[in-house]
Amino acid sequence: MSWAIRVKKALYSRRLFDNWFSLLIKYVLFRLGFDVRLMARVGDCTFELSPEVFACLTNRASRKLVKLSCIDGELYINGGRYGEYHGTWVYDNSCNCYVRNNARFKQIHWTIYEIFDCGEYEPSNVKDRVVVDIGAFVGDSAIYFALRGSRRVVAVEPHPDAYAEMLDNIKLNNMEKAIIPINAGLASRPGSMCVENVDTSHTGGTTIGLVSVSMLSQR
Repeated sequence: MSWAIRVKKALYSRRLFDNWFSLLIKYVLFRLGFDVRLMARVGDCTFELSPEVFACLTNRASRKLVKLSCIDGELYINGGRYGEYHGTWVYDNSCNCYVRNNARFKQIHWTIYEIFDCGEYEPSNVKDRVVVDIGAFVGDSAIYFALRGSRRVVAVEPHPDAYAEMLDNIKLNNMEKAIIPINAGLASRPGSMCVENVDTSHTGGTTIGLVSVSMLSQR
């Protein structure tokens, strides 16, 4: 996608954010390689967006597919609370999971939205290839790669809760033979470390806390 098209799409941010102009400048700086934070404002709501989510939301705004609003200090996307927004995913009682096309997930996280709704990995050609997914979280990208035709996906995730949810998602999608889950981190030598505790009970985000995890030696 050319710079002109990117900027044209980004201009639709004025339909979403009160401070759209400053966000647009910071997004351009991000594309130029600068380390910036995007703090968005909608009414009385202020929240941080990753540049990828900013691009995704403005792209969907260009097609009139998304609307943001602030109600009683809480951000809503298309009528659903920001932390509970499920995009184009539908809850299926038969599997107690969220479904879209051929993909199923126990619960929806922003990373799933970025990967499946925003096309974060669309440029990647993984067909008939072995993919090593480092930091696989709940298996969202691993499942995406498998659906895109990868021969095998090695999904490495150190956090035990995220790893447990990844196992559930792999089973939901009947991908036990396509995805190899590994509950470990990746480092230059064996050992242990602490990582921030992941709150997988909500859509994305982390909670304060540390857990000890084993390391997978990079050899």
